[in-house]
Amino acid sequence: MIYLFEDRHDRRDNYALLINKYKPLITFKNFDDYIVDEKDSPIQNLNNSLQNLDSPELILLHASYRFINDSISMDDVICAIKSLYNIPVVIFSGGFVHPSIDKIQNKHQIFRVNSIVMYEHLEYYLSQISKGETPPVEVLLWGENYIQNVLTRLQSNLVRLLVHYTPNDVVDEDTIDLMRDSVEDILQDYVFQKQKEALLKIIVPQQKYDTLFYNIQFIMNK
Repeated sequence: MIYLFEDRHDRRDNYALLINKYKPLITFKNFDDYIVDEKDSPIQNLNNSLQNLDSPELILLHASYRFINDSISMDDVICAIKSLYNIPVVIFSGGFVHPSIDKIQNKHQIFRVNSIVMYEHLEYYLSQISKGETPPVEVLLWGENYIQNVLTRLQSNLVRLLVHYTPNDVVDEDTIDLMRDSVEDILQDYVFQKQKEALLKIIVPQQKYDTLFYNIQFIMNK
């Protein structure tokens, strides 16, 4: 389940139809959807709220979310989520200009994106999940062309490394190492695992340029 913590009533109204369309996959949520125990601290109440989530896979969180208790900070929320779940979090705000990703171990990645941009890409993201696909969270930051853009960038890097070879040349080991490094560096997201494994299997020493070039193009265009 994807939980969308949105406290802006205008955006809730604007995107109610979309959320309802994909209701089995996503739902609006409030941090105040629980009974506040006055004996507990604000942080404990926050943890209680998050513990009540049913099988969360992704949390979308408004960066300026207004809590009943204003002593709670966004850092408190992130720490609470990380202590409970091994899932990514997308923080959205109208003040974010450029998308960014905080690299944290395992699936504890924090994504930051402009509110308008995230909502623009949300329907495509949900539609892919509804088809049984597993789109990367990056789609919410860069849109449906994210996957193709990454593959195109890798393809350009590999072709550039091979540009000085002629068809019957054997590609030297230094170039092979650079090509493998490029594959490892660019195809880090789990969604590219199949392409990554296939490319690393063929980009090995003692390959002729024409054979290697053909096999790369075949894998990249599948």
